[in-house]
Amino acid sequence: MASHPRLNSLIRTKLNRPLNLVDLIERPRLLSRLANSLAVPLTLITAPAGFGKTTLVVQWLDQLQGADAPNLPSVWLSCGEHDGDLSLFLSYFIIALRGVFPNACQATLDLLDALPPPSNETLVATLINEMDTLGRDPATDQITPYVIVLDDYDAIRDAAIDDFMADLLRYPPPGMHLVITSRRDPSLPISRLRTRHQLVEVRSRDLRLDAAEVSAFLARRLPQALTDAEIDILAEQTEGWVTALHLAVVHLREVAEPAQAMAGLQGNSRYVMDYLMDEVLARQTPAMQECLLKTSILDSFCASLCEAVCSETVSGEDTFIAHLEASNLFLISLDSGGVWYRYHHLFQQLLRWQLTRRYSEAEIAAVHRQASAWFAGQGLIEEATRHALAANDIEGALSLLARHRYDVMNQEKWARMGRWLAMFPAEAQHHPEWLMAEALLTWSRRADLLRMATLVERAEAGLAQVELSAERRRLIEGEIAALRSMIAYSAGGDADAVVAYGQDALDRLPRHAYLTRGHTWVHLAVAHFMRGEIELAYTCLDEGAQEELATSHPLRLRVHQSSCFLFWMDGRLDAILARTDQAQGLAADGERRESVGWIHYFRACVHYQRNDLVAAEREARAVVEDPLAGASAICTAHAAAILAYTYQAQGRPALARAAVAGVLIPARRNRATYLVRLLEALEAEIAVRQGDLATARQWAASFEAPPLRPIPLFFAPQLTLPRVLMAQNTSDSRRQATALLAEMRGYTTTTHNRRALIETLALEAVLHDTEGDTSAALAALSAALQLAEPGRFIRVFVDAGPRLAALLARVPQGVVPVDYLNQLRHAFAFLPQSLTALPPIELVEPLTDREIDVLILLGQRQSNKEIAHALVISPSTVKRHTVNIYQKLQVNSRREAVVKASALGLLPPR
Repeated sequence: MASHPRLNSLIRTKLNRPLNLVDLIERPRLLSRLANSLAVPLTLITAPAGFGKTTLVVQWLDQLQGADAPNLPSVWLSCGEHDGDLSLFLSYFIIALRGVFPNACQATLDLLDALPPPSNETLVATLINEMDTLGRDPATDQITPYVIVLDDYDAIRDAAIDDFMADLLRYPPPGMHLVITSRRDPSLPISRLRTRHQLVEVRSRDLRLDAAEVSAFLARRLPQALTDAEIDILAEQTEGWVTALHLAVVHLREVAEPAQAMAGLQGNSRYVMDYLMDEVLARQTPAMQECLLKTSILDSFCASLCEAVCSETVSGEDTFIAHLEASNLFLISLDSGGVWYRYHHLFQQLLRWQLTRRYSEAEIAAVHRQASAWFAGQGLIEEATRHALAANDIEGALSLLARHRYDVMNQEKWARMGRWLAMFPAEAQHHPEWLMAEALLTWSRRADLLRMATLVERAEAGLAQVELSAERRRLIEGEIAALRSMIAYSAGGDADAVVAYGQDALDRLPRHAYLTRGHTWVHLAVAHFMRGEIELAYTCLDEGAQEELATSHPLRLRVHQSSCFLFWMDGRLDAILARTDQAQGLAADGERRESVGWIHYFRACVHYQRNDLVAAEREARAVVEDPLAGASAICTAHAAAILAYTYQAQGRPALARAAVAGVLIPARRNRATYLVRLLEALEAEIAVRQGDLATARQWAASFEAPPLRPIPLFFAPQLTLPRVLMAQNTSDSRRQATALLAEMRGYTTTTHNRRALIETLALEAVLHDTEGDTSAALAALSAALQLAEPGRFIRVFVDAGPRLAALLARVPQGVVPVDYLNQLRHAFAFLPQSLTALPPIELVEPLTDREIDVLILLGQRQSNKEIAHALVISPSTVKRHTVNIYQKLQVNSRREAVVKASALGLLPPR
């Protein structure tokens, strides 16, 4: 099985096919039915617990591996009650597939860690498209069939997983045969599959042992023969229920008079099970009874785990499991090495029922706490938390969070952190420990400043209500100070407050709180920069980087690369490239995806401003489209801005709009207010550049200008409204634009933001020229050029518009070197054909602009609803456009349309 970082947090035994099943009964009539099922996409085996569903499938798979069998590959996934999350389920599903196809579904696996998280529709579409290629020989196009078994599917409660399975069966990959075992009918389109003859069903009536099978079963397992009458009684009272018969065998083996024991088998099958369970337990030693009942809380177990939960009654790790195997007590091996086991589900259910009858809630909670301690010792923190919460030990669960959350956060495993935090009940979500972890998660995933501020306020208020060790209290106080520093910076750029909070945070935070200290060093440095303390700002980052050097190698990245924020504001583009080259070496392990995303982002900034559009597109797409190098939500948004600017500069306006829509849609879906406002400004910016003044005016009419904030990133939304007003080109709009740009010039000058000041001055030059004030225009342009020349900025001038090209010819000699002026003039005059020319499109009828818009979003795996939202049209209109696209491209599916459109150059290469 190919390794992947997500595998480290998964329970691997769920992927193993059970071995050594104790209730093995030959079922030739059922095996024959399964053998004929491979021609359809789904086999559904439904029956209550204990009817031998799992056993039947294992027998069939063993048969498929026989000498005379087709030797079909198969994968197994045991579903559990804790898998009720589409992201986690798909992780297991893909890792299971990799048991047969080692590098399967890489794009989907990476999407599961992407920030912001993709929509369920995107996940499902990506996975189904990738599964379409599994088992396909590229040379011959022949398909190797394979079997996927989802055992105990009824344990799943998430409707999103049902929707995924329904889509998978609606468009089944050609080689896939799915087998689902369940105690009840799943929420799948069963009737439709029946009608289309795409389903084979095995139900409880089929699984019941008939009289001949009961007789053969008992003859093989009982030392003494039973009479026909006794066999009939067993068959009638157990109703051919496999597990009930097995319990009866265990019971009858221990009695001298089977006929006398049969007298207890009266009533319905539920009563019979309870009676047999009581009898089987009564014949175990008190120590064995205690171990059986206590280990029933475990979904799977090994010898040392059994010893941990039965410490007072187990002597020697292997004694208990060895006894279970010798007694044939419903033990199922989960690996070939004989290390991990589970109980038969019905047997476990009956044991748990007995556990609640014999032990108090406090005693059962103590067993869960022992299990929690064992899992914590093995580094399986989510399992440890689950058992702590099962014991209602909220303090214990919070203690686990306190001890281990930085292990997860420092590795930037935000999807895992989100699942972990979601496990906690509502009463735990008022604790400062949970609140601070959620605040950091909120910033990384959604850049939601308002929610983060609310969480910080609640955490600070909660500190007075809880008892904490001095060490934990100091850490949380440090985190609160650190996040207040970030909030002060992001909300309005109060540099003094940023410095005060930041220094307090660094004084309190321990060194192992690497992630939060890294954020703090960066914001502290930028605040010093804004105050004009340039040398102190760089010294601050150097000090943070030296602190990182004392940590393990993979952690020397966040502060090391964060000097790029200062370099960007200072206009030092060469320094950014040099620092990101160093950072790429430190990121060689590929684990810190958020940090890797920032590296690509900064390089895209430089390449775009240097007018290397090919490199800018490559680096920006690595952030926006490749989750393996994914970044935080805010980084992804600005990388999308670079991508949109690049496509616009290349003469591909539809792709520019699609780049914005691709990040705006999930931001709206996640209700990330800050990101939505940023991206709506970007949408208006692209509209202005494309001459779509109606869209730009609509945005401007609803825009409420926030206080001026620092501009440490690529896109400056503060300049969008002046651009819209300049494009309207009325005396009133120009007057408003003049006032806004003057305010912006004052702010960027005061905060020493050379890069933003260059852009502001370039726009002022255009505005002055529009109003006929050539002298003021040349003065502004000359000032901008002198600031920009050391970094060799190009696009900031080209993007200001063609008026600037004419002004360049009138710049006084000696303002900047001639070679730089020539470079700028060349950029205005020359646009490489290779960037704009598309291959000839051989279509009967060309696609309209709107159809291309829809096609691009189809290529991004957006749903019809998401496309409608992005393009401000109805889903029915999207459907009509899609039908037209299929007809013009002469294809029959989304996948075929995207493939053909890419070949024709209508979509960007992937």
